[in-house]
This record gives sequence, C-alpha cells and structure tokens, in this order.
Amino acid sequence: MSIQEMKRLDDYKKYKISLPLVNLASCHYLNGDYVQAERLLLEGLASRVEEFGKDDRESFITGRFYHGLACVKRGLGSDKEAFEFLLKARDHYQKTLGRGHHRSADVAVALGRHYGRSGQYETAYTSLGARPPLNMTLMEHMDTLDLLPMSPGAVMSEVEGLKFLASEEFCNSALAICETLRPFLKQSAALSRLVDVAQIDRTIAEIHHNHRCINAEMNRPQDALRHQLIFNTMMQKELAGKKGSDMRLAMSF
Repeated sequence: MSIQEMKRLDDYKKYKISLPLVNLASCHYLNGDYVQAERLLLEGLASRVEEFGKDDRESFITGRFYHGLACVKRGLGSDKEAFEFLLKARDHYQKTLGRGHHRSADVAVALGRHYGRSGQYETAYTSLGARPPLNMTLMEHMDTLDLLPMSPGAVMSEVEGLKFLASEEFCNSALAICETLRPFLKQSAALSRLVDVAQIDRTIAEIHHNHRCINAEMNRPQDALRHQLIFNTMMQKELAGKKGSDMRLAMSF
C-alpha cells in the first residue's frame, strides 16, 4: 500500500520506495519465497545505483539491499555470491553507520558464521573483532578500528560492543582499547571530548567484572578472584563519598 501511494506523488522517483521495497523483500524472504525477494532487492538496488551511483554513501539503505541479497543468495544455495554481498554490506554499513552500529554487528556475525562453516575459525574470530596488537600506537589502534571519522562517543561505543560479548578474547580487546586510550586523554583535547577518564575507568572496572564471571564459569577461581578484587578496588574509589553501593562488590564464588 505505501509503495503504491508513494508512486502517486508528483516528485516520485524510483529510489524513494527503497525502504518499503526492502521491507517487502524481507517478508518474501521470511516466507521462503527467495526468487521474489531477490527480484525486489535487485530492482531496488538498481534504482539506487541509477540515482546515486555504485556503492553510494547517501545513507545506510543501500547496505540493507546488500545484506538482504546476501541472505537470499544463501537461501538459493549460492554461498559465494552471498559472501560477496556480505562483504559489500559490511563495508557500506561501516562507512555510513560506523562499526559500533547494530547493523554492522549483524553483518559481522553473519561473516563469522560463513568463515566458521568453511572451517576458517581464526578468520571468523578476526571478523568479529580481534584484539589489537599491543605494539601498535594509539593512532594506529584508532585507524584500525575506523574510529577517527566517527561522531563523539563512537570510541566507547566500539568498546561497549566488545565488552558485553561473553568471551574472554572480546573482553581483552575492550580492555586493550581502554588501557591504551586512557594515558592520552589528558594530553589531547580532541580525545578528551570523545570520552573522559571517569568513563574509561568505569568501563575498565566493568570489563574486569565480566572477566570475573567468565573465569568463574570456566572454573578458574584464582583468576576470577583477581578480577573481582580489581573491580572492587576501582568501584570503591568511584563510590567513595556517594550514597548507595554496587551489589557486584559483594559477589561470592
């Protein structure tokens, strides 16, 4: 209905029905009608190419067509084409939305599953966000993560995304970013506008708490206790002079 109504507008152009078209294609895909979904997605993508050129950066919407085609191609049994569209979706989302956006994460997970199915487990891990090499400079870290062009707060959005994944490796990645970033905050006005030291410290404390939970689940009580003590020390400093407490300070093993 919305597509038909939009086509009646005086200033109608084919690209203007991109969102309802990709949503309609998604419905066909979920109903198992991969052929019709593919037809709609290719039609919508062609309209955007006609209006904005190939691989436009006008908005994230083109990325939705790439992602949709990746899903449809996999449903049709063409893993190679599905993979190619996933790569396009990843690049488009990262350049229009940033790495910290949930759509970028959705594609990263899909890529990880693709690599996992083909037995490329190291590549699967890397696609989800590997820990930066410790000998990198801060600016090299930032370039690697595509953080510099992003809006204020994007640095910590990247960390937040890593922090809440229940994996020791991802916690290590988040911790490495925070501990590398922290010493530079007082030296750089530009960085201090992105995030303050108190926010970094609280995030580091919460990462240690996540480490504590992971180690407890893996039956490593000494490591769990070490991370719990670091968390307690950092949180007690933050809570000093404040009313209330944090229930995680009293966690037992």
